[in-house]
Amino acid sequence: MNLLEWQIVILKKIKNYLKTTPQTLLLARDGIAFETISRIKNENKIEPFDGRENDFSPLLQIHKIEYHFNLRPKIFKGFKEIDEKEIEIKHFKNMMINLNLGGNREQTEQELKNLESAIAQILRGSFGNVEFSETEKKLLNSIRNRTFDELKTDEISFESIEKFAKENEIDLKTLIAANFGTISKQYLGNLNPVVCLKNLQSHYYNPIILSTENQKYKHIIKVPSEINFLDMLEYYLNNNEVAGFDWWYFSKIDDSLDENIFIPYYDSHKQEYRKFRPDFIFWFKKGEKYWIKFVDPKGLQLAQDITVCKVKGLEKIKTESKGYKIKLSLLFHNQNNIINKTLEKLRFWEIEELFNENKQGKI
Repeated sequence: MNLLEWQIVILKKIKNYLKTTPQTLLLARDGIAFETISRIKNENKIEPFDGRENDFSPLLQIHKIEYHFNLRPKIFKGFKEIDEKEIEIKHFKNMMINLNLGGNREQTEQELKNLESAIAQILRGSFGNVEFSETEKKLLNSIRNRTFDELKTDEISFESIEKFAKENEIDLKTLIAANFGTISKQYLGNLNPVVCLKNLQSHYYNPIILSTENQKYKHIIKVPSEINFLDMLEYYLNNNEVAGFDWWYFSKIDDSLDENIFIPYYDSHKQEYRKFRPDFIFWFKKGEKYWIKFVDPKGLQLAQDITVCKVKGLEKIKTESKGYKIKLSLLFHNQNNIINKTLEKLRFWEIEELFNENKQGKI
């Protein structure tokens, strides 16, 4: 039975149930509100949607319809200007580490001390301009502009880097720390890529803490697609100048702590309003015009029909916000083409597209 046939069967069962059941029983026994009964009888645009074809209970469907009637959608009221004290991004103030995870508390404590020391030096700006020898430059060039995953391959493995440094009597950790502002990376502890710091242009806070393997840390960036996006953005910024804007900034969004930054949308599967928190938010200003762009690197890896619901949620806000000199967009950083035409327009891979004013679906 296809979806259309299933809907026709359910609608017939609902109408028959309401017709054959006394209204007093519908109200008292079944707990259906009088207003719901009237609206269902007079409603011509009800389309029950549920993927479970073996669930034909008309009463259950009526309660689902009633639940839908009682939903209160988010209403767009406008944009407001906020100062630094009011900004809703706060996850970087709540980063945590579990000292007992991993079985070696002493090693974890030392790792935390190294991390705190590195962050303190960055905040003091002590990683300034340093003169490097030709050998040191060669080593740095072998590290610079490679992604987190590429640094773990055999071709440019940490073992080979460490071996090269020892053979040439180079203090690798000091070298990387001194060059932090250029390569935007510092690896703490040994060369195993447990924790990485990035110092990225125009990010709301610096440094950014990343890890693909370390589960001891909370509220840092761990998802590979997010780290890959930052690696590509970093490479682009190191080799290109972002022109055409008065200013631009961006930030990571933590879905558990930055709770007031979200896109409200209607989930057609669960039949309820939900909150979508993309991974990153970008702000741009050019003259009197502003852009707010949400970027979600892993958005197309999930169910695409739900992703379309999220896109519709933002489109609803865009429709309601006409008249403001603020443009909104939702983009998905993904390398593979998408069959869905709506999502394909919002997909990009090359970072330069993020800053392209003429690209369809972009700024």
